[in-house]
Amino acid sequence: MRVLVVDDEKNIRESVERYLKTEKIETVTAENGLSAKRLLQEQVFSAGIVDLRMPGMDGLELLKWIREQGPRLPVIMISAYGEIRDAVEAMKLGAQDYIVKPFDPEELGVRLKKIEEIKCIMV
Repeated sequence: MRVLVVDDEKNIRESVERYLKTEKIETVTAENGLSAKRLLQEQVFSAGIVDLRMPGMDGLELLKWIREQGPRLPVIMISAYGEIRDAVEAMKLGAQDYIVKPFDPEELGVRLKKIEEIKCIMV
């Protein structure tokens, strides 16, 4: 599994990357939606973990681009803002899941493994 982690907070990107590497999940990081979009156009990923609020292109804009023009991949949205309308909007746009920060990295690992299992069943 190869995952793209998109968050403007460096410490979040690095902590998620460290944890996923312990789970043998290859991880690439991006500091914003525009960088993530470029990576998604150049590389192949199994899933994305995308922060909701970022400067420039935010997570919802990136998710919308992924669904309309980008590669087909499941996206887990993460946010420090646990507002229900944001979660609903993310799910309407096609997010696979939504997690509020701070979160337990193990929970993220469990959710990624569920995504991987679903993808295997669908193939």
